[in-house]
Amino acid sequence: MRVPLSLCLPLSLALFTPTAGNSTWFAPETGLVLAKSTTGELRMELDSYEISVNGEPQDFEAPAMTIAIDFTHEWRDTYHAVSGGQPTDLERAYVTVKSTNATTQGDQERTAGRTSPLVGKKVRFTKEEEGDGFDSRFVDEEGDEELLEDLRVSVDFLGLLPEDDVEVGETWNGDLSRFDEIFSPLGELHTVMDDGTERPEDPWGELLDDALEAMEGDFEVTYTGNSEEGGRRLAEFAVRIEAEGSGEGEDSRMRDTPSGETESTIVRVATLGAELEAKLLWDLDAKHFVSCELEGAIAISHQEDESFDIGGQTIEIVTRRELTGTLESTTEAAAP
Repeated sequence: MRVPLSLCLPLSLALFTPTAGNSTWFAPETGLVLAKSTTGELRMELDSYEISVNGEPQDFEAPAMTIAIDFTHEWRDTYHAVSGGQPTDLERAYVTVKSTNATTQGDQERTAGRTSPLVGKKVRFTKEEEGDGFDSRFVDEEGDEELLEDLRVSVDFLGLLPEDDVEVGETWNGDLSRFDEIFSPLGELHTVMDDGTERPEDPWGELLDDALEAMEGDFEVTYTGNSEEGGRRLAEFAVRIEAEGSGEGEDSRMRDTPSGETESTIVRVATLGAELEAKLLWDLDAKHFVSCELEGAIAISHQEDESFDIGGQTIEIVTRRELTGTLESTTEAAAP
């Protein structure tokens, strides 16, 4: 379903069209505090499940399966310094990190919740003098230094901004290398289960992370017009993404056979496809994003090839399942 776009007001394009460069689009004032949040849901269901042994399809009817994931992230950013179209000194307070995963398979149901040990903590990100890296540290308290690894600094949709002058109706390519920001805008939050225990190992989840970083396809952004809301001048962008990526990994495990225990080799491939549309609103005066509403279709396939020997004969079992569904999310920023 197409994301509805607000109607453009019949005002001068020169009044609203920013000049080139992220520094013109993105330049929040020093000391600005923005309360930000992302809420959304992912709904998936099993479309097909196939098993073959040495190339021969097996009669197998998998029980119906559905997955429902709901998530809420809330944080507060304080911009201590901005330069060159990006934050260079940013303080972030992690307020809420919450997700629930409800899975049904046949007549079985399972629900699990996650949070993050970062909740209630503040982190200061300071750009290094040389290069593009950032130093990070906890504010006002000590913390586990490992929690600072792989955090994302900017959650400002900078990858959608044009590099040159644009007028209403112009289209440019977005940065597919930043596609994973849709699914993990804050980066690696080191989530744990609600009871504080570590997450169980999930090789498929790791492969999907790899797929997110390897997306290829079309990523287009169009400057659709301007509007005014509550005295604020807003630029509107329409985003369209059709992309696919995959991740592959190899593992082994011991398998019981009629000839005794033997080691099997497992090759897993996870593929992620996405057809998404979004509407991004940008405050032309305060020079930061206001909201991004996204929705669309998601397809995931898992293929596992397992091979092992029994009495000198190689057995190969191929299992493939495909899931399809929808993703909806809203990210907002406003003064607290």
